Amino acid sequence: HQERRQAAAQQAAAAGASQGDLLQRLVDLEQSNARLEQEVDDSHYTLPPRHVEPVKKSSVLILNDDMTSAGVGFFVSPKIVVTANHNLTSYRNATSINVKVFSNIGFVSANLTVKVRNTDLDLAVLTFAGTQHSHLSIISDASSVGEQRLAVTSFSIAISAELSEIQFEGDGFALVPAQMFKISSNHIVYQSNVFSGDSGGAVVFSKEGKVVALHLETVNQAHEELEHNSYTLGNVANSVNSIIRGFSQGFLGLRLDSQAIQDLIFN
Repeated sequence: HQERRQAAAQQAAAAGASQGDLLQRLVDLEQSNARLEQEVDDSHYTLPPRHVEPVKKSSVLILNDDMTSAGVGFFVSPKIVVTANHNLTSYRNATSINVKVFSNIGFVSANLTVKVRNTDLDLAVLTFAGTQHSHLSIISDASSVGEQRLAVTSFSIAISAELSEIQFEGDGFALVPAQMFKISSNHIVYQSNVFSGDSGGAVVFSKEGKVVALHLETVNQAHEELEHNSYTLGNVANSVNSIIRGFSQGFLGLRLDSQAIQDLIFN
């Protein structure tokens, strides 16, 4: 009798385990289907809706010293903004620049302090004295993006009337679709319809909503700068030259995932 009871108990335990396995498989299947449905829905957007607001709130409009639009920037930490160095041309050696940032009361004027200006990288790092601000995370490895969709942040109001695929907001913020072409150690090349006033924008990996690169300039502009020896650091010039060789169209972005660039930004 004791042996029969033990055998019955073992059978019951096995049946319970089988039911548990089946239930777990059903849960896993439902989660997998939900992820697949989300990816299908996301394919209709330049940037999935869940990422739009965080990207927008982290974006900055860089102004010239006469308060006209100079370009775009974005927060990479609660107190740090990055942009293209050439957006600060009108300020020369000034230590503070004018910007507009998103806040709880709207899109407001602010001042940022200049921390770093690197001509070779075309990178400017600015600091924010206000309260902790929304910011974007930098992707851990830009090479993992491959040829998947990107989005570039913009504040060019005029483009909304010209390009219907752009997600446009009433305050001037826009997201422009982009596609990765090539990646090197320090830069990426991508196809997009961004305009000249969009320099300094965030190149965002659409699927994750994380920053891949800082939008700099057209490939043609990079070619011209190489011809005129505008780069004084050989490793930067070599990186730019290697990635734009063979391209006559497209845009150049500075990767932000390298340790050297992050040391420059955060230290």
